[in-house]
Order: sequence, then C-alpha cells, then structure tokens
Amino acid sequence: MSLVDITPPPDEDEIMDPATKQYIDSSTALAESRSDVKLAEFRATMEAYTARAEEREAAARERELKRTKDFERLEAAIGSLKRTVVTTAIAATLSTVFGVAAFNAALMQNVFAALELGQKASPAQVKMQADIDEIKRQLAEQRAAVTR
Repeated sequence: MSLVDITPPPDEDEIMDPATKQYIDSSTALAESRSDVKLAEFRATMEAYTARAEEREAAARERELKRTKDFERLEAAIGSLKRTVVTTAIAATLSTVFGVAAFNAALMQNVFAALELGQKASPAQVKMQADIDEIKRQLAEQRAAVTR
C-alpha cells in the first residue's frame, strides 16, 4: 500500500488547528451562555406573568366571594322584606275586617237602642196623639159654632 492508495480522511475527521478549535469552542461557549441568559430572562418573564395571573385570579376569587356574600345578604333582606309586607298586609286586612265589624256592631246597637226607646215612648206618644186629636176636634166644633 502506497501513500497514493491511502484515501484522505473526510473533512469532519481532520484534526483541527488548536487555535481554531479554541476560537470555535469559545464561540460555542459564548453562544451557549447567551442562550442561557435569554432562557433565564424568558423564565423570569414567564414567572412574572404567572405570578401576576395568580394574583389576578386570587383577586377575582375574592371579588366573587364578596359578591356571593353580598347576594346572600340581599336575599336575606328581601326575605325579611317579604315577611314584613305579608305581615303588614294580614294586619291591615284584619284591622279592616274588625273595624267594619265594630262599626256594624255599633250601628246595630244604636238601631236597637232607638227601637227600644221608641217602644218605651210609644204609650206616651199615643196619649199625646190622642190629646192632639181631641184638641183638633174641639177646634173644629168651635169653628162650626161660630160660623152658624
């Protein structure tokens, strides 16, 4: 085998000059460190966004809890108002019914009292009427005597 028969190694298998290798290694290290810095910045940004989103979510939960409590208080107040309105309506109806009944009872009592009073005064009124009739008869007789 001669030197002519030996095939040269491919380009990627060739041994690199140490200075070039050091330059490439440093460039690679620099590129890796830059990408590490960018990755760290990206992570920090994403963590900040995540923290802000969690804060917003916590604030939204707190607002929702407050709204729920306010709604429950409003429902309780409306229930109390309903009870008050119903109680007032029942009381007003009962007082109206009892008021009408009391007025009716007073009116009936007055009617019965007047009727009873009329029955007691009846003999005296009959006597007075009889006296008036007697006076009218006597007047008529006197007028007839004067005109004859």
